[in-house]
Amino acid sequence: WHNGAIVNVSAANTGGAGVPTQQGTFPVYERLRTQIMTGTDPDGAHYADPVQFVAYFNGSDAVHYIARASYGTPQSLGCVELPLGAAAFVWPYLTYGTLVTVD
Repeated sequence: WHNGAIVNVSAANTGGAGVPTQQGTFPVYERLRTQIMTGTDPDGAHYADPVQFVAYFNGSDAVHYIARASYGTPQSLGCVELPLGAAAFVWPYLTYGTLVTVD
């Protein structure tokens, strides 16, 4: 949404089993055009994944692009993952303080 109108609709991945995306409304507090996201999977494996169009909104949760075979299912580690075109389109709208609602 922007100025009361829907500007984009897209399939998105959210948090998978054991790592759900927290529901609520949170402000964007950091934006990065590209980044290598690092961390540990629930199974203990470490990862270092290239992502683009990153907008952090709740702790380590962010809206971003990551290459996936499909979108629209719970398969992230808590982030909201978008296809490249959708992430590039919405990123300019996700400025500092923009509210991200997960429900």
